[in-house]
Amino acid sequence: MRNALDIGCSVGVSTLALKDWLERREGTGVTVEGLDLSPQMLAVARVRDPGGRIRRWHHAAAEATGLPAASVDLITLQFVCHELPAGATRAVLREAARLLRPGGVVALVDQDPDSAVIRRLPAPIATLLKSTEPYLEDYFSLDLPRALEQAGFREVRREACDPRHRVLVARLA
Repeated sequence: MRNALDIGCSVGVSTLALKDWLERREGTGVTVEGLDLSPQMLAVARVRDPGGRIRRWHHAAAEATGLPAASVDLITLQFVCHELPAGATRAVLREAARLLRPGGVVALVDQDPDSAVIRRLPAPIATLLKSTEPYLEDYFSLDLPRALEQAGFREVRREACDPRHRVLVARLA
């Protein structure tokens, strides 16, 4: 993986961590960029990156980035999909497929609807959670592995990363 794009990068915490991980894994010469819809979050990300380790911070919508097709090896979406209506998630996955080079990889980290912890939440806590996350029902009812396949991804792998969250990794066909 020589270049990566962190979609929904917020204030850049995940983007900088991705850069560190890729450099440990791949060595120097790895480029990482961040993309977010919020100019305020991106302003904070730029302040958090005073050395300019991230090549570019893009202000754009995740479903219509305006970036060149087939230009990225790895795309990450960390805690993004549960913030979106299902239709927007599908559009973001299609855009990720457009941006990735053949054989490129997408990695998503987010809540796991099959988590025993989430399934056992007491009703008042579940109601409170849903009141602060307006698209959570959409996210929980979306078959994300299937949506990845519909967007052109194959070899979808799922792994729990903690008791409440999962990682989905898939390769562009």
